[in-house]
Amino acid sequence: MNVHKYQNMNDFLLYRSYIQSLGDFFELNCDINHDFIKEYCYHSQNNLVDYYLPRTKGIALTNLTGEHDDSGFIPLSKNNYNEMDFTSQTQAYHESGMCDLLDKFNNDLGRSHILNTQEGGGFYPHRDGPKLSAPKEETFRLIYCIDACDENNMHFGFENRIILPMDNGKLYYVNTVKKHSQISFNDNCFFTVINIAITKESYITLRRLMK
Repeated sequence: MNVHKYQNMNDFLLYRSYIQSLGDFFELNCDINHDFIKEYCYHSQNNLVDYYLPRTKGIALTNLTGEHDDSGFIPLSKNNYNEMDFTSQTQAYHESGMCDLLDKFNNDLGRSHILNTQEGGGFYPHRDGPKLSAPKEETFRLIYCIDACDENNMHFGFENRIILPMDNGKLYYVNTVKKHSQISFNDNCFFTVINIAITKESYITLRRLMK
């Protein structure tokens, strides 16, 4: 059950404004075993599940079932789901090493997965956000860069104007409510997409991770 939809609207709006006031893009502290996570990705290449975008595959860290399947890889705009419906931890959640970061957000953690965008693959320009009828389902998003995420191997476009300066082994907050896109120039581009509910607790955790 999505408990976050029952939070007070004033609290939601307050902490959303706090988060948005921090900026659109910034690096966060990230004390996790990058080499272990990178090795896990390459070891799991034959087990990656097709994503709904071309030349993109992934492995769910949280999804609908907790199983190794494609239940976390569906376009929300065409289905009656939101990011906080995908909270069942998969085996990959623990085995990948990402749990050391994800556990910090406890019940505020929503749909999260490791993606592999191969050469020519990626995300078309779009905005992430809730349905207008359910604003409290909005999340904020973190991106953890695993491999081939530097500017020579991947471009993460923001507002059609700039390429965000990302690099491997780094964790970033990105305001994905604004228009953004991503394209890979390398078959081995791996990164983690993390959705987090907007609450007092998640705001405090985000601030603690700030440099």
